[in-house]
Amino acid sequence: MECSQRIDAKLSQIYVTYCLTTLRQAQLALGAQGLPVLCTIVKEEREDTDMLRAALECLSIAIGNPTQHSENTGKGHQPAALNAELFSRGKDNIGVLLSLLDAEPAGVSDFYVRYHTVQLLTALAAVSSYRIQEAILAAPMGVIHLMDMMTDMEALRNEVLLLLIGLTHSNQSIQQIAAFEGAFERLLSIIRDEGGADGGIIVQDCLEMMNNLLRGNSKNQCLFREMGHLSSLPGLLQTQANIQKPLPRQKCANLLAALDSLYLLLAASPQQSATPPEPSNKAQQQQQQQPDKVGTQITLLKAGCLEALLHLLAASSVIIRSQVLKCIWQLIDGNHACQQHLLEAAVPHPQGVPAPALQAVLHIALQGGDMRERVGALKVLLAFSTANPEGQQALVNGMHLPKSQRPRSAGLQSPSDSELMLCLMDSSREGLQASGRAARVVSYLLADNQQCKQALLGQESSQHVDGTLSQAGLLPSIANRVCAMCSDAAGVSGGDAEPQTRALHLYMLLLITWLVGYPPAARGCLVLHPLLPVLVSCVQARENGSNSITSGLAATLMCACLTSLSQGEQDGLLDTIKHQAGVSDTFAAMQSMQQTPEFAAGLSGLQVSRQPPPAPGAGLQADGIDDTEPQHMHTHSQAGFENPFDLQSTQLVLAVQQEARQRLLGRQATDSMNASTPHALDNSIKLQQAESQIQHLQRQLQQLSTSNAAGHGSSAVPDAQQASLAQQADQLAATQRACEQTQANSANLQNTVERLTSENSELQSALAAARQAEQDALSSAQRLETELSDLASAYNNVEVQSYQLEAQIKRLQNQAGESAASVGKAATELGSPTLGESSNIDAEDTAMDDLLTCLGIEEAKVQLFQAKLEELGVDVQPLLDSIDNG
Repeated sequence: MECSQRIDAKLSQIYVTYCLTTLRQAQLALGAQGLPVLCTIVKEEREDTDMLRAALECLSIAIGNPTQHSENTGKGHQPAALNAELFSRGKDNIGVLLSLLDAEPAGVSDFYVRYHTVQLLTALAAVSSYRIQEAILAAPMGVIHLMDMMTDMEALRNEVLLLLIGLTHSNQSIQQIAAFEGAFERLLSIIRDEGGADGGIIVQDCLEMMNNLLRGNSKNQCLFREMGHLSSLPGLLQTQANIQKPLPRQKCANLLAALDSLYLLLAASPQQSATPPEPSNKAQQQQQQQPDKVGTQITLLKAGCLEALLHLLAASSVIIRSQVLKCIWQLIDGNHACQQHLLEAAVPHPQGVPAPALQAVLHIALQGGDMRERVGALKVLLAFSTANPEGQQALVNGMHLPKSQRPRSAGLQSPSDSELMLCLMDSSREGLQASGRAARVVSYLLADNQQCKQALLGQESSQHVDGTLSQAGLLPSIANRVCAMCSDAAGVSGGDAEPQTRALHLYMLLLITWLVGYPPAARGCLVLHPLLPVLVSCVQARENGSNSITSGLAATLMCACLTSLSQGEQDGLLDTIKHQAGVSDTFAAMQSMQQTPEFAAGLSGLQVSRQPPPAPGAGLQADGIDDTEPQHMHTHSQAGFENPFDLQSTQLVLAVQQEARQRLLGRQATDSMNASTPHALDNSIKLQQAESQIQHLQRQLQQLSTSNAAGHGSSAVPDAQQASLAQQADQLAATQRACEQTQANSANLQNTVERLTSENSELQSALAAARQAEQDALSSAQRLETELSDLASAYNNVEVQSYQLEAQIKRLQNQAGESAASVGKAATELGSPTLGESSNIDAEDTAMDDLLTCLGIEEAKVQLFQAKLEELGVDVQPLLDSIDNG
C-alpha cells in the first residue's frame, strides 16, 4: 500500500511538472492558488525530503521556465514573471531558500534539494535581482556559502556559477565579497580544468563572471593585479584551432570574453560619481591611476600578451580582430617600452613569412573592410605616435622614395613605394576613403614633431599627369588636391559627395597639423596662389548652405597659417581675412563647425559615422564566422565613414582658434589706436587755431573800447561816424559770440581727447594685467605640477621605509622569541641543580649575567625602533602585544 502511494505521488508530480512546463493556465493557477501551499511546504516540511524536493522543483519550473507551446503567449504578462514577483514579495521566502543551502544541521544536504534551490534563486535573480541581492547581503554568510558551493559536484557548481553571474552583474558589494573570498583563483582554476579557450560553455560563464567582478570596480582590479593573475591572461588567448578559418561558436565566444577581461584591466578607470570631480582631484586621480596602468602594461608585456594578441590579429573573425586592436591600443597607450616592442614585433602570415606588426595594422587602417577594425587600427597608430618621436620618425622614413628607385614610367612602381604614400596620393574615386584615412595617419605622424614635418616638406610624391608620372613636392600636391576637391565638392550633390567631402575634411586636418608651429610649411602654402582664394570662397559659401565642417576647416586652415607666421609676414594674410573673408564670418564658420555632432563626438573621444544600409544577401561569412558562431556576431561588413574628428584634432582646432582670436583682436586694437592718433592731432591743431583767433578778437575789442571812450570825451561826433561805430559794435558782439562758441567746442574736443586717452590707458593696463595673470597662472600650474611630483616621490620613499621597518620588526620579533626561549631554558636548568653540579654554579651565574646583558641590549634596540616607528606614524602597541601573546 505504501509503495502504491509513493508511485501515485510520483505520477502526480510528473503530471504537475508537465502541466507547468507546457500550459500557461497551469502556471497562472499555481501563482493564484498553489504558491502559498508550496511556500508553506518549503518552510515547514524540511524533514520530508521528497516533498521538499518536489515543491522546489515545481517552484523552479513555475518561475524560471516560461511556457513555449501555449496559446495567447503574446497577450498580457508571462506567468513565470508574475510568479517570480509574487514569490519574491513574500516575507522571508528568499531567506528560507538561502537557509536550505547552509551546512547541516541548519541546512539540507540532499543534492536535489540544493540543486533546485540554486535553480530557483537563479530564476529569481533574473526577475527580481534587487530583492534577492538585498536578501543575500542580509544573510550573514550568504555569498560565502555560494562561493564554497563552487567546489561541490560539477552539476551543482555550474548552477551556482549562473547564480553568481546574475548577482555580480550590478552589485559592487557582492562583487567585492566574492573577489575577497577567492573568486578569481577558483574561476581561473575552473577555466584551466575545462581547457581554456578551447573549452565549452563553462569557460564562457567563468569569464563572464570574472568580467562582472572587474567591470567598474577598482578594488577588484587592484586585487587581481596584486594576486599575480595578470600572467595568466595570455594563456586565455591561446587556442589549438586554426584561427585563419571560421571559428566555432563557443571558441569565438570564449576568446571575446577573454579579450574583454584584458581590456577591462588595461582601460581601468575610477568609478564615476554623481558630481564631476574638481580639476585638482581629477589630476590626483590620473596620477594615482597612471602607475597602476603602467605596471599592468609592463607585466602583460613580459608575460607575452602582445605576442598572443598579434597572433589573434590574423583571425578570420572581424569582431575578434577589432577587439584585439582595442586591446593593443590600451596596451601601448603612453608606454614607450610597449611602443618600441610593437615596432619590432611581427604578425604571423598564412604563407609562413611574418610581416611587421605596424605594417599589418597600417594595412587594416587603410584597406580594412569593416569600420570597427579600421577604427581600432587608427587608435593603435594614434597611441603609437603619441609622445613617441622615434616611432613617428621610423614610420615617416618608410614614406621616403630614394631617387635611384623612383618609377620612370606610369606602368612601373618601385618596390620602395610606401603603402601609406600610395594611398595618400591616390586620386581615383574608388580610393577616396583610403586616401582620407592615409591623411589621418600622416597627421598622427606629424603631430608635435618638427623633424617629421621638415622631412616631409622636402618629400616628393608621384602623380599621374596626362598619362605620365611626374614628381612634385608633397605639400604642394596635398594643397592642390584640397583646391581641386573643394571645387569638385561644390558641383557634386547627393550620396556621391559624401566620400569626397569626408576625404576633403581629413586632408584639411592634415594641412592644419602640418602648418601649426612650422612657419616653412605656412610660407609654402601662401606661395600657392589658388589655395587662399579657395579657402575664402569656402568660408563665404557657409551662408549659401554649404557644409559647415568644410567652411570651419577652411577658416581654421587660414588661422593656422596666421598663427605660424611672424608679425612681419602676416600683413597680406590679415588683409585677406579682414576684407575678403571677414573676421566675424571666419570665427562664425569655426563656431558653426564646433556645433556639429561630429565635432562634439570627436571632442568626447567617440566615433560616429553614417552607415549605409546593409548590402542585400550579406551572409554569415562576412565576419569570418561559420554557422556555429553566436547569432549576435553575424554582422555585415560595415563600409561606413569614420568621423573625421578625434580628440587630438579637435583640441588642435580649438587651440588654433584661440590663438588666432588673440592675434586678430590684438591687431585690431593696435590699428584702432593708430587710427585715433591722427584724429587727436587734428583736434589739437584746431584748438590752437581757435585760441589764437580768440586772442586776436579780444585785442580788437579792447581797441574799440578805447576808441569809444576817447570819442565820448571830445566834441560831438558826426552822424556817419556814429553809424560806423554802431556797425563795428555789432560785428564785435557777433565775433564775441563766435569766440564763445569756439571755446565751448574746443572744451568738448579737449574732454573727448582726455576721455580717449584715459580709455586707452585703461585698456593697456587691463591688457598688462591679463598678461601678468596668464604668466602667474602658468607659473602656479608648473609649481603645482612640481609639488605633486615631489609629493609622489616622497610618498614612494615613505612606503619603502615603511616596508623596511616592518621587515626589521619581524626580524626583531624572531630574535626576541629566540632570546625568550633561551632564557627559559637557562632558567629551567638553573632551577634544578644536582648535587654533582655545585662546582658549576659560578659558571652558570656568569652565563646568566651574559644573557641579561643581551636582553638589555635587545630591549634598547626595541625601544629605539619603537620611537622611530612612532615618528613615522605606525602604531607599535599591537606589535608588542602580539609578541607578548606569542
